[in-house]
Amino acid sequence: MFRQFLFRSPKDVEKHLRHQRDPSRLEAFSDGVFGLAVTLLVAWQPVPTTFTGLLELAQQALPAGLSFGVLFGLWFAHYKFFRRYPLEDDWTLRLNGLFLFVLLVGIYPMKFMIYWVGQILTGRAGEVKLPNGNVDYAAVKQDQIMILVAMYVSFFAMTSLCLGLLHWNAYRQRQALDLNPVESAEAQVGAVKILSVALTMLATVPFTQFFFASKAGMLVLVGVMFVSGYFSNQWAAKARKAAAAQMNSAPAVELPEPT
Repeated sequence: MFRQFLFRSPKDVEKHLRHQRDPSRLEAFSDGVFGLAVTLLVAWQPVPTTFTGLLELAQQALPAGLSFGVLFGLWFAHYKFFRRYPLEDDWTLRLNGLFLFVLLVGIYPMKFMIYWVGQILTGRAGEVKLPNGNVDYAAVKQDQIMILVAMYVSFFAMTSLCLGLLHWNAYRQRQALDLNPVESAEAQVGAVKILSVALTMLATVPFTQFFFASKAGMLVLVGVMFVSGYFSNQWAAKARKAAAAQMNSAPAVELPEPT
């Protein structure tokens, strides 16, 4: 849901954003970490040696695609930020390092959660009778489900928190970066919207049992996300419109005549 906050801006805003910038060593290092995360994501079992094994592997195509989609969304948000804001100060280094650390630590819980949901949808999850007669579980025991959900929510909350703080740091340094009004507004909008999602998700973690194990809790959570998203979208639209109008009304700079 919150990935909509990280992608393309309106056309009247996008035309005022500058993206021309050579990659830095920070981005090169970050791309290396993302490459490692992709390796951890797809290197989950060897190449099948039987057709039955190939069919079992094919059943995991959808969960694998969803996992890759989540990872690609995080990379794309990271890429657009550093294309737009040439930051390499201490706060940016610390926040980017924390983002990459959370990414690597959370890649397995995120992957496990999506594959487990895939097992449920394909009817492969549940109780399993062992050869000795004991009953075990294919993936998650009943009392472990909420812990898994809390880990999954925490992963998205922390990555969003880092991205939101990166945008706030860019907005804080808008004068030093010589950002135009639209670029400044985009940094502020990104910070407010992403941080609002991150803080809402973090607030649900101590109350996972209520928000994710009951219909009432789910309704409350969806309602809070909808209301906060609606008002933040309304505010963002006004901020972007005002910044774009300021840019469009600015007098054109006359170039000197060639001598």
